[in-house]
Amino acid sequence: MGKVVEIKNLTKIYEQPNQALIILKDLSFEVMDGDFISIIGPSGSGKTTLLNIISLLDSKYEGDVFFNGSDISKLAENKKSEVRLKDIGFVFQFDSLLEDFNVISNIEMPNLILKDVEETEKAYELLKKLYIEYLAQKMPQELSGGEKQRVALLRAMRNDPLLLVADEPTGNLDPENAMLVMSDLKKLNDTGKTIVIATHNIEMAKQFSKKIYFLTDKKLKELKD
Repeated sequence: MGKVVEIKNLTKIYEQPNQALIILKDLSFEVMDGDFISIIGPSGSGKTTLLNIISLLDSKYEGDVFFNGSDISKLAENKKSEVRLKDIGFVFQFDSLLEDFNVISNIEMPNLILKDVEETEKAYELLKKLYIEYLAQKMPQELSGGEKQRVALLRAMRNDPLLLVADEPTGNLDPENAMLVMSDLKKLNDTGKTIVIATHNIEMAKQFSKKIYFLTDKKLKELKD
C-alpha cells in the first residue's frame, strides 16, 4: 500500500494588511492508497485550505507536499492542471453542475476537457453503479439537492482519479440525502478508491470512514477508537 499524499511540516499563512494569519502550522499528514479519511473541525479551522493544498488548488505554503510521490511544488502549472484533471476528483459543498447541460453531459465534462471527445458510455456506467441511471437525461434544475450532489460525485469520478477529495459534501443536505451521499462514498472506497473529505458530521464520519482526524490548533490529530 503506497502513499497517495504525503505532507511534511506544512505551514499556511494568509497575509493581511495588518497581520499575518496562520491557518496551518507544522502540519504533517499522509494518505495511504485505499484510505477513507474524514477531517473534522469547526468553520475557519483550515479544512478547506488543507483540501485545496492536497488538490493542487493552492500552491502558496511552506513545507513539503507530495502527490503520488512527486513534489507538487516543483511541478509546472500545466502539469498541475493535468494532475488535477486526471488524478484528483474534487467535490465541492455546492454541486456546481453546469445548468445548460444534462446529467450525462455534466458527468462527461472532465473527460471532454481531457480528451476533447465524448464517451458517454462510461458516464452512464457510473450512473448505474449508484442506481441512478434514470437521471441521465435530466437537467440540473430538475434534480433535488441530494441528486445534484450524487451527480457531482460521479463527475469527480469520471476520469478514474487516484484520489477523491470532497469538501463538506453533505453540508447542504438533509439527513436522508446526506446518508445517501456518504453511502455512495463508502461504495466507491470499497472498490479501492482513496477518499479524503472534510465534514462537520462526526457521527457519519465514524459510521463510514476508516480514519478520522480533528483539525485543531492548526494541526491534525487522529481520533482513535
